[in-house]
Parts: sequence; structure tokens; C-alpha cells
Amino acid sequence: MVWRRHICRIGKHSDEKLQSHLAVFSDTTNIPFPPWIFKYAAGKHNVFRVNGTVFQQCIIPPTNEALSSGYDVITLATPGRKWYICGVGKHCESGGMKLFINVLSKSSPPLPSYYPAPSGKVFVVGDYKGWTLNFDYQAWAMGKKFYVGDKLVFRYPKGIHNVFRVDGTSFHQCIIPAANQTLTSGYDVITLQTPGRKWYICGVGKHCQMGMKLFINVLPYPTRVSSIPSNKQSPTT
Repeated sequence: MVWRRHICRIGKHSDEKLQSHLAVFSDTTNIPFPPWIFKYAAGKHNVFRVNGTVFQQCIIPPTNEALSSGYDVITLATPGRKWYICGVGKHCESGGMKLFINVLSKSSPPLPSYYPAPSGKVFVVGDYKGWTLNFDYQAWAMGKKFYVGDKLVFRYPKGIHNVFRVDGTSFHQCIIPAANQTLTSGYDVITLQTPGRKWYICGVGKHCQMGMKLFINVLPYPTRVSSIPSNKQSPTT
């Protein structure tokens, strides 16, 4: 498992294999509400959300209940026990391709007068499409609120694309910065540390001119000021 703040990829390697030993996750694995990502070769595996009985007996639900994109993002929206299995062939029974976790409820400690930004929400840029050509990233960003502390994840085939953080002029004119400023891992995580406008482009070939660019406005994380009762009394007449 690779754990990156609020993103979890299942399995020891980049893809979920039969040898991933998902049994390492047990009822002692207590998860405080991160999204989980099942990453695997589409067509080779799938994911079913099941109950405890189905999990134990490896009973495969109807096909229309399967997640099969190869990059299935599951938000843990409620506390409690969660069970997942692979429904391809005998993967659940023979390969041990099954996962059980216990999701904890969020605690609600008293809020201080001022509190810092949390660890942040994770936005996979382009969702299941990732960072690619022929996608409208401004439409993707529309309606989303980005706060200080949130994270952007640029996911793409390594060597095919890259990511540059640029200013407004470079964004509009597709001016490619120096190569040593590029992000090239194929899974680039950017923490939004300051409020304001942020611009990102792909610097490969003419990808930027072809629309591979993203602009967002990062909001400051709201602070809360404790109300202090006033000791002043209204003057009497």
C-alpha cells in the first residue's frame, strides 16, 4: 500500500496484483475517512463492495454492481466495517484478492479561536481521465472550491506528459519554463500552500496550445473567531 495523505493505493506495487496480499488489511486497520483508490489493469480485475457474508464466502454480486475502470475511487462516507472483493474468476477465493477495513467516525474536538487549515482535500485533476489531451480542465474545475491545504494530483503516463507551475502570462501564451522546473513522475502531488490564482500547463510538444492547461483560484482556509461576551452594560438614563 502506498499512503499519500488522503490517497491510498491498494497493493504493494503500482498495480493491484493477485500477489498484493490484501489480507494485511484486517479488522485492526482503522481508517479515518480517506478516499481509497483501487488501481489495476482494466479488464484484468474489478472491485465489488460487499457485506461480511459475501466477503467470507466470496459470493460474486451481479455484474452491474462492479467497479471496473482500473482506477476506482471510493469515498468512505460513513463509519463502520467495509468489505471489498475482486469478482474475476477465482481471484477472491484462490488469490486472496479481498479487503476488509474498519472506518472510524470523525472526532469533533472543541474548536479553538483560530485553527489552521486541515491536511486538505485531494483533487485528482481530470478525475478518472487524469492529465491528458482532449479534456476541458476549466470545465472540470468549475464549481469546485480549492482551499489552502488541499492537494492536486496530476496523474498521467510518465514520459508522455509533464506539469509546470507557471504564471498567468505563461499560462495564456503557453510559454514553457526551464526543464528543471518540470514535474515528471506521472503522479505529481501539489499541495496548495497559499491562496490566490494558480496556473498549470503541460510542457510537452504543443499540448498546452491544445488545451492541456489548468487555472484555479485557491481560497484561504476560513478561520473562526470565538465570540467573547461583552461585559459592558448599556447606560441607564
